[in-house]
Amino acid sequence: MMLSHAFPDTPKQKSCAKCAATFICGPEKGQTPCWCDGLPHVPLVASEEYGCLCPKCLTEAIATLSAQQDAINA
Repeated sequence: MMLSHAFPDTPKQKSCAKCAATFICGPEKGQTPCWCDGLPHVPLVASEEYGCLCPKCLTEAIATLSAQQDAINA
């Protein structure tokens, strides 16, 4: 499921809420979606209070949640 974000014209540099790594949030020049729009939509990975996760931490969080869901469904 693709997310539909309203991004400014220029991407923002952000810090990961989990590991503090800096990353670009928003579509790069010439791209329409943000890098995170290509990942599976997983609720509750980040929130306005918690903040965004970098590509590495978001990918790990999605894998962890997917494994937990698989264990529940087994």
